[in-house]
Amino acid sequence: MMIIGALLIMITLLFGFIFYFLNLLPFILLFIGIVYELTRRTHIEPRDLKRGRRVTLQPIVVTSQMICHNCGSYNPLKTKICKVCGVRLYEEMPGPRCPVCLAPLKLASILAPGHIVCNFCFSEFRLRVSQFPSDQPAYSQRSPIGRKTKLAIAGLFVILLLVIIGLAAQQPSPTAPTAVTTQTPDKGSINNPAKVGESVKVRAYRASFEITVLDFIRGEEAHNKIKLANIFNPSPDPGHEYILVKVRVSYIEGDGTAPIGMLNFKAIAGGAGYNPEYFIVYPDDMPELKSVQMIPGGSVEGWILFEVPADRELLISFSYLFSDPLCYIKLEKRGFAEL
Repeated sequence: MMIIGALLIMITLLFGFIFYFLNLLPFILLFIGIVYELTRRTHIEPRDLKRGRRVTLQPIVVTSQMICHNCGSYNPLKTKICKVCGVRLYEEMPGPRCPVCLAPLKLASILAPGHIVCNFCFSEFRLRVSQFPSDQPAYSQRSPIGRKTKLAIAGLFVILLLVIIGLAAQQPSPTAPTAVTTQTPDKGSINNPAKVGESVKVRAYRASFEITVLDFIRGEEAHNKIKLANIFNPSPDPGHEYILVKVRVSYIEGDGTAPIGMLNFKAIAGGAGYNPEYFIVYPDDMPELKSVQMIPGGSVEGWILFEVPADRELLISFSYLFSDPLCYIKLEKRGFAEL
């Protein structure tokens, strides 16, 4: 149940919050699974009880002093270091201890079967071994819930309650758009793309931008520019061509900084989107669009290189973070580099 709840929470975080009950269900399953694991019963079979043994020590002779094996002096019971010579009376060892002086019983001597003597206080004991009843039926034993466990469960419940309240607060009203809903304006939509030199205002994730394609060159002219910039720049694949696009992005308003770079743009030809070309040296007079963190009121511009199918109608799209394309600009004419 805990695994199912955790998987549903991961799916909810990856694909977004769909419906209030579906957002609440994973946390309920996770909470129920944790409580079940903390309080579940442990099944005990009769054969386990048959093999159980309990060993007790029955005192025969009880002394009142301990003897140091180094100097032979007497010391009070439960002494670890000799009061006379300062030597440790015995080495600490795991396991049962003498109930009189607390020395390890592993160092005791066996006088007879079931009869031992402590080598430090010389108290004598008889070993008595008792077994669990063999006819006791199987039963289920509930794991005890301590005070710390109860506090942990209560704390987890409070955390889940706060998360649920936060999710409920983020649910959109029927008439208001959510905070992450993107808006594509009429001008600059896929059916009505903007033109080169026209600015398009878009909004996503409580941030507003103004996008402008200032200029572009394509075909042989773009290829020559790239080759002159660096002889090691590759040529486009057969049937493809280079296109250099100059863009400007203005951050109008928003909360905090906004990451802007080449990855925000795609060239669309024949219904397919093409990412910018990397590891290319740009001409000195055509600096590339740098990846920056913008603050409200800032503006950045630069060139982006795409490799696209030759002689096809082209659109440039802009996206922000994980949004769908927010606007489209059609590359149908040039001559706006001075803007």
